[in-house]
Amino acid sequence: VERLAQTPQSLLAYHSGEPTDPDWPAMEILTAILADGASSRLYRRLVEDEAAVVDVGVYLDSGFDPKLTWLYATLPEDGDVASVEAMIDEEIARLVDEGVTAEELAKARRMKIAGFWRDMQTISGKAQVLGDYQVFHGDYRLLFSAPDRYRAVTADQVQALAAGVLRTSNRTVGILQPIAEEEAAAGEEATAEEASAGD
Repeated sequence: VERLAQTPQSLLAYHSGEPTDPDWPAMEILTAILADGASSRLYRRLVEDEAAVVDVGVYLDSGFDPKLTWLYATLPEDGDVASVEAMIDEEIARLVDEGVTAEELAKARRMKIAGFWRDMQTISGKAQVLGDYQVFHGDYRLLFSAPDRYRAVTADQVQALAAGVLRTSNRTVGILQPIAEEEAAAGEEATAEEASAGD
């Protein structure tokens, strides 16, 4: 997509499971290890080591529509989208081939458990979590065992999910390519003319 924007962006959307799936906590752990925060694999590789992007992250869709796991990267103005996509694929392949370390697994578990308790600190937070578990997980009572489900996730589960979900044949790639203000204005003008011609 070409739009008026400051920097290029890359967005990779993988078809993934439902919050009601038994593997959902493992999916949360996998995405945390891969792209959640400054100690994640993709942040260390793309931001710190290669300086190929200015930000990278992950988002797990838990709404009503078909579920997607999103990896996103914001590049510098002169960033190379193809190169960034190749590095993301390399890191995913390394995770699939080698698995995750005990330290990575323990840290991701702590992050998710801490996030769960942080969400429960206020009345509105409790209400939100209750609603989320009832609507998206199928039973509000599951929230009481959420920390235990995170603790039960194994390295083998995480590795298997990476191999099963984070495949190039299981994703759609979107690229935002910045264009100059003049080009954007000309494009809007052309669109408006086409619309009026259709009327």
